[in-house]
Amino acid sequence: MGAIYYTNKNSKQQILVGKYEELFEVVQLLGSYYDVFMHLSSKIAIIKDINNDKIQTIAQYNIERDKYLPATEKNQIITYLSRLEVLTNCYTKKSLHQKASEYNDLMLVFYEYVFTTGSLNKEIRYKNGLPNYDVFPLMIEDLKKEIISQIKLL
Repeated sequence: MGAIYYTNKNSKQQILVGKYEELFEVVQLLGSYYDVFMHLSSKIAIIKDINNDKIQTIAQYNIERDKYLPATEKNQIITYLSRLEVLTNCYTKKSLHQKASEYNDLMLVFYEYVFTTGSLNKEIRYKNGLPNYDVFPLMIEDLKKEIISQIKLL
């Protein structure tokens, strides 16, 4: 009876380790799009500037966006975002859940903003702008450290 208990416990731990590793990977993969998201965000700002003479229409922006993020990349980002939400909601607790949820929300805002050139969530959650190049790397590193510490606790 004891052997069955320990086997089940070890199996659950192995599953959790696998899920945390997958969460780590998805965080890293989505983070690799940060530069592109920031670049495209600046292009959207140009469209919204009434004094701009570079990009006149959303159609022109969409052509520019598709150079950086073709349909296959867009689909991959959707997959990563979906997976991040599932892993966050099903396998994280407390501090890790909070940090992963904040990261998920941020990446969803980036996605919405870049692909629709407007995001109500951006206006509500990031009134002072999206995290800059000083803040984002710290945010992602903190999240990855939290994931690693959870794996070590198992």
